[in-house]
Amino acid sequence: MAFPLIFCVFEAIYNFSYTGESQNRTLEPGFYKLEVWGANGCGSSYDYEPYGIGGRGGYSIGYLNLEERTTVYIQVGGVGNISISGLAAGGYNGGGCAWGHNSDDSRAHGGGGGTDIRINEDSNYSRVIVAGGGGGGGATGGERGYYGGGLTGGGNSATQNSSSNGGDFFQGAHTGNCGGGGRGGWYGGGTYRGSQTKPTKGISNCYNSGGSGGSGYVYTESTAKDYPNGCKLTSKYYLTDASTFGGYQQITEPDGRKSYGHSRNGFARITYQYGYEPCNYFLIDNEFIVKGFRSGNCKKIVEIKPTLDGYNVVSIENNAFKGQSCIEEVKLPETIREIGSSAFENCVNLVRVSSATLSKLISIGDSAFKGCFSLNSIGVTAFGSDSIHILNLSYCNSLKTIPSFAFKDCTKIVEVHLPQELENIGDNAFENCESLRHINLQFNLKLAGRYCFNGCRSLKKINIPYSLDKIRSFMFGSSGIETVLIHSDAVVDGYAFYNCNYLKRVEIFDNAIVMPNAFSNCANIQKVVVYEYVTLYDNSFDTISSSVYYFGTTDVCYPSSEDGLKKINTTVYVRNEYPSDKFCEIQIVKCTSGSVQSSKCLNTPYYDSVQRLALRTQRK
Repeated sequence: MAFPLIFCVFEAIYNFSYTGESQNRTLEPGFYKLEVWGANGCGSSYDYEPYGIGGRGGYSIGYLNLEERTTVYIQVGGVGNISISGLAAGGYNGGGCAWGHNSDDSRAHGGGGGTDIRINEDSNYSRVIVAGGGGGGGATGGERGYYGGGLTGGGNSATQNSSSNGGDFFQGAHTGNCGGGGRGGWYGGGTYRGSQTKPTKGISNCYNSGGSGGSGYVYTESTAKDYPNGCKLTSKYYLTDASTFGGYQQITEPDGRKSYGHSRNGFARITYQYGYEPCNYFLIDNEFIVKGFRSGNCKKIVEIKPTLDGYNVVSIENNAFKGQSCIEEVKLPETIREIGSSAFENCVNLVRVSSATLSKLISIGDSAFKGCFSLNSIGVTAFGSDSIHILNLSYCNSLKTIPSFAFKDCTKIVEVHLPQELENIGDNAFENCESLRHINLQFNLKLAGRYCFNGCRSLKKINIPYSLDKIRSFMFGSSGIETVLIHSDAVVDGYAFYNCNYLKRVEIFDNAIVMPNAFSNCANIQKVVVYEYVTLYDNSFDTISSSVYYFGTTDVCYPSSEDGLKKINTTVYVRNEYPSDKFCEIQIVKCTSGSVQSSKCLNTPYYDSVQRLALRTQRK
């Protein structure tokens, strides 16, 4: 008999107790928790000896997402019967029979029936979740009945795809022996001299054996292969976060008590959680992970729930929505901590990812948004307008790393706001974000990978923080940068600024090293400014003819730097206080107030030794 319990407006619980007949319920679209408890096998004891006791029933649980109005059928198993003489019938819904042999010490005990829930029609081949009943106890003075449920029942047990000793799909084994019958379940349990034929008389030489347990079952993507031919279910009925437990394991009873297996008649419960949900969720360590769309679903708007069944939703799995071209918007809850690798890769029509706050986000996986060509904003809901193309991660105070390829090819993003605690940006992270104009690289940034801003053609200005002591190959290749300042002690790898055709001014501070080909194919550089102890190479720059400025006060010049500067120009502009008549054996022009060249010098930014020391101290 089914009866609902309603809690507020959000949850309805439908309980089904044993009636000895099929029950049904029509469910509206929504997300449901299914629970079933198998019936106890019949048994007895003799002279206070723990023999002849029936096996405990199993327990199964799983979550079902229904996208349309659906009728389910509930079969609640019953406890088997006892007989001193003659047939001991098995419990309702698959319990096996046994035969009493006319004495107290040759009693028979029927196996317990399994409990299951069926979808759309009342068929053994429509069962989506099963909990096995316990095996019947052995004759008084004999052995216990074996537990039911779990992947494999106890005794001559059933498994996920077979049975033995007379058990079969759904039905436990019958026997003319005294003792216990097999129990019902996914595959029914066997018993001594068991078969699928009910006995009409007893066998000679009664053997005091207990009936075996059959298996429980949950219909999931990984277990669907265990269904025998004739399955009436489809992939849209796959359960998530589903498990089956044997009668020897600790479970929660319908009344909330903890016990080892289920005793007495079976029980079933269906709990409405919330409206239809197109996404799959999986519970691990009391936290939900989003696995992607349910089979056959693809929605324009993906709204991730913050909680399910009282547990937080904290992560989006690797590849969860990869290649789903239907998605246009994703709404993330504030509970999200992790976005997995390739989670939204190649979602080519994804425009917006919004959240009230992403303050708990600590990890974005490699290629998470790679190939999202239409993506124009990620961040708080306030930045959700189509006219503002912003990636706002500034509230993600725990986010330390943006991994490789995370936002590659996100061609619509114009602004990126990074959190202050960010330390690493991976290779190719923002490659080909061709509309990107602004990004605030923070002063905790320690590493930025190769190609991370390659192809960002609209990026005219970049403030490289003092904490970043290495500019890696192709980091700003083919970008729109017009001015670059290389901080003290930094190393610029080869091809770091390859093909930067808009680059006009390069300033290189004390002790920096510019490796060969660092500014390869940057044909439009007009000014190169160097400070003290800078290391250049003869091919750090391509063949260019730009003005060269030396704003140091020492006349120290490394031989490799001399070669590099001579390829750029035959004249070097220096400050008036410079003590020598040449720098790097190159003719100098002093920037005196009365010189013809003073205007060129005055229009070029200059940092004195005190200012440069302050900058170096800030970086450290």
